[in-house]
Amino acid sequence: TGYCDFGRDVAGAGDLNGDGISDVLIAAYGFTQTASREGGVFVHLGNEGRGQSMALLQSLAFGGSPRAVLGATPDNFDAAMNLKSPAGRTRNVFELEVKSAGQGFDGLGTIKSVALDNALNGRSSLAVLGIPGSVYHWRARLKSASPLFGRSRWISLPENAPLEMDIRVLPEPGIAAALFAGIGALAGLERRRRRAGVPVSDGGERLRLGWSGDADGNA
Repeated sequence: TGYCDFGRDVAGAGDLNGDGISDVLIAAYGFTQTASREGGVFVHLGNEGRGQSMALLQSLAFGGSPRAVLGATPDNFDAAMNLKSPAGRTRNVFELEVKSAGQGFDGLGTIKSVALDNALNGRSSLAVLGIPGSVYHWRARLKSASPLFGRSRWISLPENAPLEMDIRVLPEPGIAAALFAGIGALAGLERRRRRAGVPVSDGGERLRLGWSGDADGNA
């Protein structure tokens, strides 16, 4: 590392990967890769790893079960994020931006949580009102009360590209419940007919005509 002047200049970089720990930029003026002594800058993550996950999560609204990427919700959904900060204990605001899938993010129309002490609250979530038949994608960041680390970068769900769909709202929220209720009602009717001795196939026709014979119509 000596020949490339690695470490001659070092600068704080804030929280580059959004893991709640500050990172460092290290210069190497004589670094050579594609051209002689072109120079380079290297990022040193503050926790010496890939970073702690901010653990973005989407779920059914108001603490419901989690929903994977491309998952469905009958109406509303929650978006949640860990409250980590390179400043350590501080008060964080969870900021959320939701757009229709394919629509670019612009930082406008965001919704924000109340400021929470991250030593007392490990996560924060916000409920989003979904429109039936719509698809959405979202991103989130934290705003800190610390004057040194005002906010993190925007973070999206790791399994998806920034403009791709994250969650979809079903066009008919009650269709599954109605279908199962209908199937259950039909099954119950068939059980009652069997207990009453009514044949399942053409018994209804014979019952309406008042027949009491066999299947060939013989008395």
